[in-house]
Amino acid sequence: MRFFRRGGAQLARIDGLDPRADCVEIARLSYRYEFPFDHQRATELALVRTFAIPSISRILVQSGEFIARTQKRFDDTEILLTNLVEKGFEHPDGKLVIRKMNRMHRRFDIDNDDYLYVLSTFVAEPVRWNRRHGYRPMSRNEIEGLFHFWREVGRRMAIDQLPATAEEMLEWNDAYERENMVYAEENRAVCEPVLDALLAKVPHALRPRAHQLVLSTFDDRLLDALGYLRPPARLRALASAAIRARNRVDARLPHREPRLMSDVPRPSYPEGFELQDVGADRHGAFDSRDP
Repeated sequence: MRFFRRGGAQLARIDGLDPRADCVEIARLSYRYEFPFDHQRATELALVRTFAIPSISRILVQSGEFIARTQKRFDDTEILLTNLVEKGFEHPDGKLVIRKMNRMHRRFDIDNDDYLYVLSTFVAEPVRWNRRHGYRPMSRNEIEGLFHFWREVGRRMAIDQLPATAEEMLEWNDAYERENMVYAEENRAVCEPVLDALLAKVPHALRPRAHQLVLSTFDDRLLDALGYLRPPARLRALASAAIRARNRVDARLPHREPRLMSDVPRPSYPEGFELQDVGADRHGAFDSRDP
């Protein structure tokens, strides 16, 4: 088993790649080697941010999936996204993931800007999280590679008006949130069961405190739109300091070659899964014959 020191181990390789042509490799190295903990937390937070947009949360309440089958939908989301990032959009599994996402969404009347916002969170949230908690800043190539990866996913999902640069996408994301991230009852109704799923492994007696720690990583705009009280400033500072300290220590320790997150067992699939069976349309499991 090969060991390596995580902190910056792949940075020289990443910075030697072309952020557009090699965006799949840059995303894979960044997610799997450089910032696995941070990108996983940022992806979870990106999902939560979409719940704070009423036009999105109302569709999720309408579908009922994240409320009635929270753990399975959460597991499905992680499985689909990790397969897409670790294998790329040209891989057969990546193509299957995009087909699945298109099938899940096409039965709802979703505005293009809402599609674009969800996509933009997968760029904006890792950048934001890194600025607050990263053991080192993401390099320009890492940010550009991440942007081009998700932009190409958006193109393959037929999302219109995709920003041309990473800066434009980050600015668009912020402007969209300032206008659309507002409180609605549906926001909280979708978010609460997902937070419970995130904390499922925490001992029951510790969950209220863990819940507050999670909320301490949310910014004021997100907290207000979800209807949560703002945690005390001291708790928020403590949570941020603890994450940064954890990341600095972790970056200096030797690590085994990481396993593929797309293969990690999930609570909803204790005996494993076939990718073609993950996710659901209106009637349940996907028909693998669907184009």
